[in-house]
Amino acid sequence: MYETVVRGWYEKMGNQLFHKIGEVSELIKIPHQTVRRYISKHGHHLSTKKQGKSVLVAEESLETLKIIKSLYDDGKVTEEVDSHLASNGVPMTITVPDESEKMVRVDLREVLVQQQSQIESLHEKLDEQIKVNHEQSEINKQVLEEVKSSKEWQRKRDENLMEVMRELLEVKKQTAIALEVKNEPEPKKKGFFSRLLGK
Repeated sequence: MYETVVRGWYEKMGNQLFHKIGEVSELIKIPHQTVRRYISKHGHHLSTKKQGKSVLVAEESLETLKIIKSLYDDGKVTEEVDSHLASNGVPMTITVPDESEKMVRVDLREVLVQQQSQIESLHEKLDEQIKVNHEQSEINKQVLEEVKSSKEWQRKRDENLMEVMRELLEVKKQTAIALEVKNEPEPKKKGFFSRLLGK
């Protein structure tokens, strides 16, 4: 740590130690214009904080600034420097408002890991829901088949009942005719003389 820095050169915020651009320039032996350019181009890899018009750089970002300088000294371009930092585990940070509307820096890599975890959880829930929906669909098909079967059975039962009722009506009709014929008084037989005389 650079604790030997004269008081006033740094500001301690929470557990973080922040330095002004001029202080950073002296600590890591990089001109302050270059430090500003690095912050402008690679600020998403650095932990910085605005205080009024000044930009403060966190102690933890000093090593990253040295790496950035080394990469540019090796002839790398901005995209290559960013790619190198990202692939070597230098966290990317973004500034977002928190619940109290204050701006807070968050590690983009952590956010992406959390989002990936949430996405995987959602995929698992979606797969589970698809499975449940498929099972429900199969149950619905079975119920539909049972309903169709039940309707067919009811239709046949109704047809059989109608046939039995027709047969019963026919039997009743035949019975009624037979009773009518039986109960009909037989015509009196004409006597011998009536028949002879034609009366």
